[in-house]
Amino acid sequence: MVTAKLQKTLEKIKKEKEIYIFITKNKNYVHFNAQVLRYLIKKLKLIGIYVTLTTPHSTLLSHLKKENVNTSKIFFIDGTSSQEGLKVTASNCTCIQSPNSLTELSLVITELANTGKFDFLFFDSISTLLVYNDLSTTQKFTQYIIGKLKAKSMCGGIILAVEDEKTKQIIPTLSQFCDGCVNI
Repeated sequence: MVTAKLQKTLEKIKKEKEIYIFITKNKNYVHFNAQVLRYLIKKLKLIGIYVTLTTPHSTLLSHLKKENVNTSKIFFIDGTSSQEGLKVTASNCTCIQSPNSLTELSLVITELANTGKFDFLFFDSISTLLVYNDLSTTQKFTQYIIGKLKAKSMCGGIILAVEDEKTKQIIPTLSQFCDGCVNI
């Protein structure tokens, strides 16, 4: 269940196109994602871009459908299927080479956000970026994406982070560029 405090934050994403970092424990991660997406799509009537760097599109789609998330309101950017040799034929999904293909990822996010069709970016996750990229590269990339979305008021955003040692190193810097940091 989405708490009242979290609802207010999500409503700011809609109304003011704010960008937040959501930090969650690994055990809550999958269920939390579905709850937030369901609220954004069903309650707030938003359409989003979901960057998945941890789970192939087909697996994520199956999970979200089981959690009653309307996946037709989401465009997926898949950073794992190509790397695993999986083919994605869905019209609401594009694949990038890998989670360390940051230029490609940036171009796809920018192209989609520039269409004006999307209300939010759901970035899953900073923690995964840190597995494939060093701290400095991840920090610069994330700051760039946040800055770009904010400068043009393209859409609001949620940047997910799983609570761990690497994430603790990057959150203080990134939180300066976001509208807030929410611990779940």
